[in-house]
Amino acid sequence: DSEDKIQRSRQIILDSIASRKINKELVGFFSILRNQDYKVAIFSNNSARLRQQLIEERIMGLIDEAVISAEIGFQKPRKEAFDVLFQKLDLQPEEVIFIDDTPKSLENAEEIGYTPILFQGNAKLRKDLQGLGIDL
Repeated sequence: DSEDKIQRSRQIILDSIASRKINKELVGFFSILRNQDYKVAIFSNNSARLRQQLIEERIMGLIDEAVISAEIGFQKPRKEAFDVLFQKLDLQPEEVIFIDDTPKSLENAEEIGYTPILFQGNAKLRKDLQGLGIDL
C-alpha cells in the first residue's frame, strides 16, 4: 500500500537524520560562547525526536534553548519561526547571529533583521565569528 511506503520512507529519512554524527568541536563552542554571556540555541527544522536526542547526547544542558519546527508549527526561513526563537531567547532580531548550513534557511535574514552566517565548517565559523568580534 502506498501509505505504508510513504511511512517507511519517512521513517528511513528520520532515522538517517537522527544518526548523523554530532560535531563535537562545534558543540565545544557553546560553552565558550556562553562563558562570554552569549545565549546559544539550536534552531532546527527537524522532527520532535531531536529534543530527545539532544537530551540523550547531553547537549540540552549546554544551550539556552532548542526551537524545533515540529514543535512550533513553523519552519525556517519563515519569520514566524524566527519570532518564536527571538521570544524564547528574549532577544531582538538585531541581537542574533544565526548560523545555518543551508542557504535557504538564511534567505530572509535582511528582512527579519538578524546577522546570518553560512556554516561551512568549524574553522570558517571561527573566522566568521572573529570577524564579528567574537573570540572562540
